[in-house]
Amino acid sequence: IDRLSKREVKLVSNVNTATGPRITWEAVPTAKTYNVYRRAAGEKTWTYLKTLGETATTYVDTTAKSGIYYAYTVKCSDGKNVSLYNKKGLLTYYLAQPNIKSVAGVYSTGDAQIKWDAVSGAKGYYVYRKTGNSGWEKIATVNATAYADKSVKSNTKYTYTVKSYKGKVASECKKSSDFTGIILATPTPKVKNSVSGLKVSWKAINGAEKYKIYRASYNEGTKKWSSFQEI
Repeated sequence: IDRLSKREVKLVSNVNTATGPRITWEAVPTAKTYNVYRRAAGEKTWTYLKTLGETATTYVDTTAKSGIYYAYTVKCSDGKNVSLYNKKGLLTYYLAQPNIKSVAGVYSTGDAQIKWDAVSGAKGYYVYRKTGNSGWEKIATVNATAYADKSVKSNTKYTYTVKSYKGKVASECKKSSDFTGIILATPTPKVKNSVSGLKVSWKAINGAEKYKIYRASYNEGTKKWSSFQEI
């Protein structure tokens, strides 16, 4: 008896991942293959994407582009008969995870500067941080593609990652693409005259291995810093 042609593959969920939207469905006992289809916003017909085996119940669309609404649906087959499919499909707004370009200490201010590439379709970005082995903490929501973390402490290990978002939709926070930086505080020098010249002193900075001394020369009111000595 052909019961498969009267059965619809039940769609379960569709979520963003670091590599594309992931669609999940319920297994059909008699199915031998599953065909996945996609329809972008404004399109009237479904586009075939992939045929998967009988044990498959999930598929990640790695060809999706960030900032586009997609609907996904699935048909299955037992080798002779083909099932029904959800005509509306599961709708998702795909947002890619930002690519972090750099995390660096800005030694003149003691900040940690995080920079990333813009994500198509994103309204803004969530910045996350963890200190040492602690859990992730959202520390900022910004519209730019850079953020200065002013709450860092000297000689402390920080790890950063970023999500893109629009409304209630956000990209995945991929843990394997974290970036780490150790920020050192900026010494405050004191200068005194001595019999042998100018004496420069400062308080030791926790975690510092070396200090680089800079000297400025004044020429017609213009100050230019140059490396003088490293100790």
